[in-house]
Amino acid sequence: MILYRNKDEITKEHLDESDIAVFADPRESFADVEFDEIKQWLNAGGRCLILLADGGEKAGGSNINSIIE
Repeated sequence: MILYRNKDEITKEHLDESDIAVFADPRESFADVEFDEIKQWLNAGGRCLILLADGGEKAGGSNINSIIE
């Protein structure tokens, strides 16, 4: 299992090493390039689990909802 913190750059190469990506209540916004990498990975069959606390992305200060739009 590989753990990446929101401060680490998320790339397709990192995601390819995983069976599933878990985004557990992110506290910072993702960069546009990271969203592109995540979306490409998901479109190629990757899987992710998004967990948010009460209040969702607004309470956490992230922009994670853009992944599922």
